[in-house]
Amino acid sequence: MLSINLKKYVRSLHQNKYRQKYNKFLAEGPKLMDEILSQYTKQIEYLFCTQSYYEYNNYNFTESLNYQLVTEKELASISLLKSPKSCLAVMEMHEQSPSNWEKQRGKWTIYLDDIQDPGNVGTIIRTADWFGIDQMFASKQTASSYNPKVVQSSMGSVFRVKLHRLGFDELKRALIDTPVYAASLQGKSIVEKQERQPGIIVIGNESKGIQKSIIEQADHLVKIPAIGNAESLNASVANGILLFHFLNA
Repeated sequence: MLSINLKKYVRSLHQNKYRQKYNKFLAEGPKLMDEILSQYTKQIEYLFCTQSYYEYNNYNFTESLNYQLVTEKELASISLLKSPKSCLAVMEMHEQSPSNWEKQRGKWTIYLDDIQDPGNVGTIIRTADWFGIDQMFASKQTASSYNPKVVQSSMGSVFRVKLHRLGFDELKRALIDTPVYAASLQGKSIVEKQERQPGIIVIGNESKGIQKSIIEQADHLVKIPAIGNAESLNASVANGILLFHFLNA
């Protein structure tokens, strides 16, 4: 049986202030858990699962794994999902701060300028992982990589792609002479011939776009040409198109 204190602790991790306080986050669902159990068991503080999940997946459980069988009702009481997915893990965060990022030059990376929708952030992380990008940067207003919706939509990529919170000015100073490509409707179409030297791709806020101060520091303004009549592209979709375009030059 799930104790009252343990239930209270897990439920507190629904909120960012407690994730920061305890340095823990939640991961849910069998697909995500398969990846966690195969590569990241050392990060698991607690694993809660139903009897049916245990019967089909206990071959992945190590002796040191701290797991607890719970009923579907108990799982629902701590889950963030409307339809709980048979397993939930409390995971330890990796430090992702300006103090431990690699000043990689000659590689592509991404800067998220106030991307507030966690689904977009998770999808962008997943897409970056697909294209072999292992670290990204984000403003303080961008959704946390440990937001449950980010973890869910990243489909495990959040464990491989480090997202560092860093002001753009600081990043630009550290990666001096690294070109900046800012996605802007006022930019040059990506179908036109232009420089593709590895650099920083900036993706802006869903409604406001990229801040003027960043636009002014960009070496290249680029846009994805529209064929139809839609007003704009989803931030994660635009990111995927730009990555495909620039990394397949």
